[in-house]
Amino acid sequence: MLEAKQSERKTQSLQEENKELEDYIKSLENSLDISSFKGKPLSQVKNKFRTLETFLSRAQTALWFANSFGIELESLSVKESDTGVIHKVSCLPNSSNSISQSAEGEDRYSSLSEDQKRKVQQILFLLDKFCVGDLFYHEISMITDSLPRSYLVKQCREQLNKMCHIEALEGNFEGGKVSSVETVFKEHISDFLKQNPDFDTINDKIKIKINGDGARMTRDSNFILLSFSTLQTGESVMSAKGNRTIGIVNGTEGYQTIKVSFGSLFKEINSLIDSAKLTVDGHDLNTEFYFGGDYKFILLMLGLKGATSNHACAWCKVHKADCWNTSDNYLIYNTPPMVRTLEEIREMSTTSKDNYCCDKQPLLNIPLDHIVVDELHLMLRVTDILIENLVNECLDWDGEDDLDKKRGKQSRHTSKT
Repeated sequence: MLEAKQSERKTQSLQEENKELEDYIKSLENSLDISSFKGKPLSQVKNKFRTLETFLSRAQTALWFANSFGIELESLSVKESDTGVIHKVSCLPNSSNSISQSAEGEDRYSSLSEDQKRKVQQILFLLDKFCVGDLFYHEISMITDSLPRSYLVKQCREQLNKMCHIEALEGNFEGGKVSSVETVFKEHISDFLKQNPDFDTINDKIKIKINGDGARMTRDSNFILLSFSTLQTGESVMSAKGNRTIGIVNGTEGYQTIKVSFGSLFKEINSLIDSAKLTVDGHDLNTEFYFGGDYKFILLMLGLKGATSNHACAWCKVHKADCWNTSDNYLIYNTPPMVRTLEEIREMSTTSKDNYCCDKQPLLNIPLDHIVVDELHLMLRVTDILIENLVNECLDWDGEDDLDKKRGKQSRHTSKT
């Protein structure tokens, strides 16, 4: 009996101590605000970002002893128990706490169907077009079930960014360029070979056309684009799909801007022109380069003076006062001494007299018979001159008939025009 009473008193004493410890633990939880989480599981909530931030704050409190080991917690990787989606949370104090997620460490965007991928790509296009941030789309996707989750859009962007490596331009110019022109050429030609298996890789040549043009976007910005296309692709050469941009710069359309900003691109293209070969998918292909653009850009690339100079033709040395004369055979202008050559332009650009308006060194080593002016600009300029002559003729005609015209009556010939 005595032993039973002592055991009972001992049990009662232990229970009282346990009660004191429980009360102490609860007081610690209340003071540190680390009470047990009573919300929904992470897989069932819409705003996972907020839930993970709550978890992060409590995890950092629980791991307070990490500094005593001489280590610093940078990130945590957690997995949803029921879905297997893995989240990586940054623990750095100044980080934006951006949360990435994947299914068992796998890129979930790659596992989507083609229709689902197309929808994600369309959303990404709209986000970029209207400059909508990722945080805004994340919040709206949490309250709209029909929209793809934001991490799918981020994974889609990452895959698209891997397709092309962009580098800054030389000099103090705003813009960008591809890291390797040869790599982009090979990718474009590889697609062409897959679509045209009958192409003779031994006897035929891959014809690559370099294109350049300047365009005024706003009152204060003017962009210069450098692109290329494969002439054998047919009608796609005239579309955006058949042309790939290799460089873009925000600056005035001048020789110095083009030379400095695209200097490394021209150096790599010239080496490819000199070698005249490319190895694509195990095939040694012969290459042939062309250049095209509007007349102003062609003159800039050749180092010639402007289109109003005395010797403005890019292919011959005819004086502008003799351009009207069509009685001579055109072969005169295509043979020496009237015809221009790339080597002659380089030599004459070093002299100040009798240089036939050769002002600077050409930027590309493409022969002049492989340089083609843009037909659209030619046609527009020709039609502008013809329409101007027609309107002036009608005005002169109305001026001659003005004496016989009654007051207030509209001019007959001009109104018909």
